[in-house]
Amino acid sequence: YKNKDATIRQIPFNIDEDNMDCCDLMFAISGKLKYFENREDFVEIIEDLGGVYSNTISKNTGYIIANNPNDTSKRMLKAKELSIKILTHNF
Repeated sequence: YKNKDATIRQIPFNIDEDNMDCCDLMFAISGKLKYFENREDFVEIIEDLGGVYSNTISKNTGYIIANNPNDTSKRMLKAKELSIKILTHNF
């Protein structure tokens, strides 16, 4: 992504810009990301903020990011089974 700071400000999540640290939290993504052209750009932001991206869901996953929290994909069903917090674009 060309301008990380501008991109982060455009993310419609509640981000405290003075404390932008994912502290080794593990993130997974389900489905398409509404505000990004591709998943790799968002993964890069997660990693730049100290987070870890995983393509799979496990008990170590801290958050799953999804457009639709009611998605019935295997990944979302596994996240719900493990009580993983779901971040959406609609806080």
